[in-house]
Amino acid sequence: MQNGVYRLKALYPGHDKLGELEIFGYCSKGMPGVEIVGLGPLGRSIKEKLIFLSRQFGIKIPLKRYVLCIDLPIELKKEKSFESCRWLELPILILFWTLSGRLGLENLDDCIAIGKIQVNGTIICPELNSYISSGESESKILAPSFVSIPECSYLIPLEELLNSAGAVGLNYQLSKLKAS
Repeated sequence: MQNGVYRLKALYPGHDKLGELEIFGYCSKGMPGVEIVGLGPLGRSIKEKLIFLSRQFGIKIPLKRYVLCIDLPIELKKEKSFESCRWLELPILILFWTLSGRLGLENLDDCIAIGKIQVNGTIICPELNSYISSGESESKILAPSFVSIPECSYLIPLEELLNSAGAVGLNYQLSKLKAS
């Protein structure tokens, strides 16, 4: 972590393929709280879900100010696509728990994630074997161990990563993506 700042790529279902966007965040010693910028009213719902899941799974979050930013592409802003934006929940959770020091990740810059999270602790992820990264280097995909990924990518098993944070008892499901 460089000065409490992280960023990672999040995927979302586009019209004919998966789209990519960056999410980024930082933490500081300001007034404690969590802010999600860039998602409008959906940001508050996701923020409360992050807090609820952290409490439900006994993840202790240090009292700091956490700012999580999503730079939505124009297509998602125009469509106001609630369902497509829900696929950003898992990347936002990973960013939040990494900022809080609960996930042992030093660098998220070359990591990619996609997934929805239900309040019962079920994480829903799609198959990613047809995903083609726009980056030049090998991508590190944060996903459950049963998700198919492209050969040119490296899988970081989500089960191990989240268990290391103390989030034991999460369930993982595979889902088909529907083009928006």
